[in-house]
Amino acid sequence: MHFVDALYLVFVTLALCAVYVALLDFFPRFFAQEGVTSRRNRFLPLFGIIAFSAMAYAMSYSLSDQEFSNRVLHIFGGGFAGFLTCFLAVRNSGVRIRKLQLFVVSVLIVLALGTAHELLEFFLQTYAGIMSATTITDTWLDLTSNVVGMLLASACLVPFHKEVEQSTLARTPSLPLC
Repeated sequence: MHFVDALYLVFVTLALCAVYVALLDFFPRFFAQEGVTSRRNRFLPLFGIIAFSAMAYAMSYSLSDQEFSNRVLHIFGGGFAGFLTCFLAVRNSGVRIRKLQLFVVSVLIVLALGTAHELLEFFLQTYAGIMSATTITDTWLDLTSNVVGMLLASACLVPFHKEVEQSTLARTPSLPLC
């Protein structure tokens, strides 16, 4: 791994941490639950995000096939890590939402993050000369890999989200997402 690659992965990990912190404030506002109390150790999951990202990067860069390595990187370091970030932010922000709401909002956020990442790669390649993709097909494969990782993460994490009772939701003002 080159120094620029390592620096870029550190940037991506720090961006995921920043997204987590922003979502802690965003979710209560978005779901009209601003009076909720968040957990005391709500910044502790940042270490989990960093550790998971480092594991995904290590796993990816240990593979000899560069193309397959890139797929693994986007599946686990992109889609899965992005969904994990959303899951942890929902869990630690104190909002009470349904599993389907968690899934829909997280999917939208992960898709936006993946698109932003590919746009960043485009600008870095075009204006800074940092080569990351040789063809447009790589961009589509990256986005597809992000979706695979996001779906894998949703299958692994959504079942662990505590479902909110219907009677509790009736008393709590919320956006009608499902």
